[in-house]
Amino acid sequence: MMAVMLNQRYKRLLPWFGMLVLAWLVRLPLLFGLGSLWNDEAFSRHFALMPLLPALRYMAMDVHPPMHLIFLHAWIKAFGASAVALRSMALMFSLLGLAIFLKLARTLFGRSEALLAGALFIFSPVMAYYGVDARMYAMLFFLGCLSGWLFWRVVEGDSRWTEAWMWVSLLLALTHVTGALVLAGQALFLIVSKERRPSFWKLLWRFAMIGAVFCLWFVPAALFRLHSIHKEWQFRSGQDGIHAALALVDWVWLGLNKIQLGLAFAVTGLLVLAGLLRRSDRRPHFVIPAASAFLLCWLAAAFLPFLLFPNVSPRYLTAAVPPFFLLLAHGFLKAAGDTRRSLVLGVGLIAFFSLPGLAVQYAGRPYGWDRSAEWIVSHRQPGDRIVFAWYADRYAFEALDDAALAARVGDAQGLYPFDDALDADARYAAHAGTLAITEKDLDRMAPMFAGAKGVFFIPNDYLVMDGGRADLAVTAWVERHGWFLADRLPSAGRTPGVWLLVRKEN
Repeated sequence: MMAVMLNQRYKRLLPWFGMLVLAWLVRLPLLFGLGSLWNDEAFSRHFALMPLLPALRYMAMDVHPPMHLIFLHAWIKAFGASAVALRSMALMFSLLGLAIFLKLARTLFGRSEALLAGALFIFSPVMAYYGVDARMYAMLFFLGCLSGWLFWRVVEGDSRWTEAWMWVSLLLALTHVTGALVLAGQALFLIVSKERRPSFWKLLWRFAMIGAVFCLWFVPAALFRLHSIHKEWQFRSGQDGIHAALALVDWVWLGLNKIQLGLAFAVTGLLVLAGLLRRSDRRPHFVIPAASAFLLCWLAAAFLPFLLFPNVSPRYLTAAVPPFFLLLAHGFLKAAGDTRRSLVLGVGLIAFFSLPGLAVQYAGRPYGWDRSAEWIVSHRQPGDRIVFAWYADRYAFEALDDAALAARVGDAQGLYPFDDALDADARYAAHAGTLAITEKDLDRMAPMFAGAKGVFFIPNDYLVMDGGRADLAVTAWVERHGWFLADRLPSAGRTPGVWLLVRKEN
């Protein structure tokens, strides 16, 4: 009898285990195929390799809270600092996040919704990419889902999970600034839900404690960022980025243009609306069930950055992905019917829309900082220097798995060496100059060119994205200072090109 019960339990777990394996297989080619670390990943690696207290001191100037850095610091001690090792931590959090996400879906809705929402997660091209990116976004997804599940258990009356929810939520808020918005969505749900409003007062001091600890980091960082926000906004508003609402659809389908994304948004919007509403048996109008109301508050709060700053990177929407996927899956099954045929149809549609985006991710050439370093080494002459337009790009060379190659380009300089000075002016320059190069920025860089026979100048990836105007601005500045463009390594894949500048002969 016991053997039969165990066998039945294993059969029930088999679909969920299969989804974890499938998610791992989808992300495996990206884990080994992305190439060298890109500048943000290298930035994380650089500070995670430092002693923890000095690293936290520097992170007080960064836009992101320090919790991911602490985890990455411990991970490197255990598994090393290679590109695959660092990205493996993200893969671990991605799979753990999927497991908790499936649990959350089953708790709120049921088995069918969990299977369909899990398929959205597995095949989402952007979710697959950030599932191996050595930054904090996979960790943010995991902690967001775990906090959401624990919160729901608490407000449904199971007080045993209250302390666990509080500590997980604190970790969430200290992992990424949008983690605090997830908690804001939870508080909003308790306020607007009359039946659960008493829970808000019970949890208020815990919300306040989490907020106070978060503010210990956020207030100094926010005041520091105010110095450069005008320049960051100028850059962001100049991008040809997709609208905030369309960017959320980008997690399901990497559309080729705004028209395609607009159509996708219209369809997904209707499905999300279907997931929110149900007809009341006692009233002649539609009502929003508690589970859907909770997800709606979560989605609204996590979507807030895109309403305030429409061109914020789509990766900042990681915290909004769980409620979005759950409402989408629930709405589809309500519209198509909660049957096995509808479930198969939903998974087929997800594959149809998402697989082209996954193909784009797989086909994209990897980050090639090793290619850039090899080109510099092959062209370098005595007296040449390497100058980066962005401090984090120096760390991309430092993070090359080929230690010998990294050493040969290890004398590179950065326009704003983030970790070389902590005075107020240097901190302002560190962020104010990272997003767009102006004439003043280039003038500040002039001492790095002085006395050099030649300079390998590496523009950051923002400049490559920013309509190609960097070519004209830098070339004009170089010519005014008696230099000329002698050679160039074009951009390839996800890595910006390298410019070789040589002084004119008299």
